[in-house]
Amino acid sequence: LEAQGAFARLVKVDHPFHHPLMRPASEALEAALADFKPLPAAVPFFSTVTGERCAGESCNAAYWGRGIREPVRFASAVGALADFGADVWLELNAHPALANPVQECLLSRGAKTAVISSARREREFESVLEAAMDLHRAGVPLDFSAMTPSRHLLSLPAYAWEKTRWWNEASDARDGRL
Repeated sequence: LEAQGAFARLVKVDHPFHHPLMRPASEALEAALADFKPLPAAVPFFSTVTGERCAGESCNAAYWGRGIREPVRFASAVGALADFGADVWLELNAHPALANPVQECLLSRGAKTAVISSARREREFESVLEAAMDLHRAGVPLDFSAMTPSRHLLSLPAYAWEKTRWWNEASDARDGRL
């Protein structure tokens, strides 16, 4: 795949997810979810199991079992979401493992859209703030008061800033004395 210009990486795993050999595990999951009653989706849901938009109520126990034993239809799902009209992409994950593959899928369709990652290991707080800034720059309206409910938002003046210096009267910073 790399020789053809496609991103490829071996993934070390101890079990063959998304493979028919996972049938015993998928059947166990289906049995465990036998009483699970999915509801209609509140937001559009695009599935990597089917490769297309799914109704929430179709995501029953058999659906989740298929996800374990069938190949991932990642590119199809990204394409369906792009066809739906998504123009800002945010990967919600503990580490941006899918941002590059999403970007490649979009580039193969001729779309030059930024894909924003929500978090990075070892710097979760900073990377989430960076993602919020990237979303804001992309024109996504953010409710900052919901994101920081314990803090007060300050209204900044709408007039141009005065271009004068202000020195704190309690210290004389000009002489280096505090």
